[in-house]
Amino acid sequence: MRKIDKRIDDNTYCWCPHIDLKRDLNGKHLVDFSSEFPFLLKYYTYTSDFSLTRSYHDHLEIIYIYEGEGIFNYEDNQNVVKKGDIVLVSKDRMHLLNAVPDARTKVICIHFLQELIYQ
Repeated sequence: MRKIDKRIDDNTYCWCPHIDLKRDLNGKHLVDFSSEFPFLLKYYTYTSDFSLTRSYHDHLEIIYIYEGEGIFNYEDNQNVVKKGDIVLVSKDRMHLLNAVPDARTKVICIHFLQELIYQ
C-alpha cells in the first residue's frame, strides 16, 4: 500500500489529495464549514491501493456506504461495513475507513456541527 501526503502549509497537509481530506499535524480532520450553515456533504471513493491514517474531528459525521465493502475502525473496534450500512461518528473519536483488498468502497459523508441539531 502507498500512503499519500501533500503538505499544504506548516500546520496542515492533505492526507489523501485525490479525495481532498485535510488534517493538522496531530491527526485532526479539518473541515471548512460555512459560518451560515455548518453542514457539508461529501462523496468519497476508497480503494485498497493506498493507506489512510486514523483521524478525529470536532464535528459529527454520518457515513453511508452506497457501494462496496470496507473495514471501519472506531477507537479500538474494527467492523466490516457494506452497501446500505450507516455509521455515526462522534466528535473527538479516532476512526478510519479503508476498502477491503482488491476492492473499492464508495461512501457519502455528512459532516455537521452539533449546534445544527441542538444547543
